[in-house]
Order: sequence, then structure tokens, then C-alpha cells
Amino acid sequence: MLDRLLACQQNEMTFLDDDQIRNNLLGMFVGTLSLTNIAILSAYSELVGRPEVLPQAKAAAKLPSYAAVAGYVWEALRFKPPGTGLFRSCIRDYTLAAGTDRATKIEAGTLVYGATAAAMHDPDYIVNPTKFQVGRSEDNYLFFFSGLHSCLGKYFSHIQVPIAVQALLNAGTIGFTGPMTLEGGFPNSLPAKLS
Repeated sequence: MLDRLLACQQNEMTFLDDDQIRNNLLGMFVGTLSLTNIAILSAYSELVGRPEVLPQAKAAAKLPSYAAVAGYVWEALRFKPPGTGLFRSCIRDYTLAAGTDRATKIEAGTLVYGATAAAMHDPDYIVNPTKFQVGRSEDNYLFFFSGLHSCLGKYFSHIQVPIAVQALLNAGTIGFTGPMTLEGGFPNSLPAKLS
């Protein structure tokens, strides 16, 4: 990863100074440890809790590529996302949905919350939002946000999370013997038994 970030310095379109590279690396370490754990456990527990889907997910996990199970992972996370949204402070007066009947003025300094978990179930934009449906378009999934607020670990997570869930699905039958406990909003324990 460091090689790729250093290579960005050779192109003015992707130039990152040394401080930006450092910040990207620190952000990856912070996000990778906690949010990846949440995503893996959330996706796996959602699949286990869906007996009508679990056999299909297990069959996909037996295939040699993690890509087959990835669709199950992202759809599971649509129902049990690692985060429910994103807080940001509005830096200037802004009219949301300008020119529509739902236009709303947001004043500079207002704390706003983008409710991505709710948006992934909005029937105006998501077809059959309550149905577990593998193969949805990537724009149905808002875990990584977009634009300036796009997750630094997006592409890393696209590989790491499905591979980890694939390994869990192939490990045998894992039954949860208690609820997931959180500490500071992050997973602390999830009692389980492998059979």
C-alpha cells in the first residue's frame, strides 16, 4: 500500500504529500482493526440468522474465489451495517434538494447526519428493500460512502471482509452462545461454539 501511495506522488492528478500519505496510513490502521471486525462479525451473524440464505452462502464459500461469497456479504451488511451513517458539519449555507418540493436550507455550522443504513432500505430507490437479494448494484450499498468522504479502506475491505466471511462459512457450523458485546461502539466479544 505504501508503494501505491508513493507512486501517487509521481502524478499531479493523484499527488499526495508526505503528511497526506502518513494520514492515509494511520486512517487505514484505525479503520481496518475496528471496522473490519464489525463488518466480518455483522455479515456472518446476519447470514447465520437467515436459514433460508445460509446454505446458498455456504455453497458460494466453497468456490475457490472469494468473489462468489462477496454478494452475500454485502447484502448481509445492508441489513446489519458496520455503521448507520456519517456525521458532518455544514461549512456554508446550503440548500439540500434545491428546486424540489422537499428543498431544505441547512445553515453553516449545522451538524448533519447522513443516515446511510436507512437509505439502503428506502423503497423509493431500492427495489424490494426488505428482501435479501444477492446481486444488487453496488450503488445500493452505502457502507463506504462516496466522494470526499469515501472510506480509505474501501478497496482493501472489498477483498478482506469477504475472504474472512468465506473462511468462517467454511469452518463448520458456528453457533452463537450469547450476544455480541460492544465497548465504545466496537465489538468486544461474541461468544460462539464451533461444531
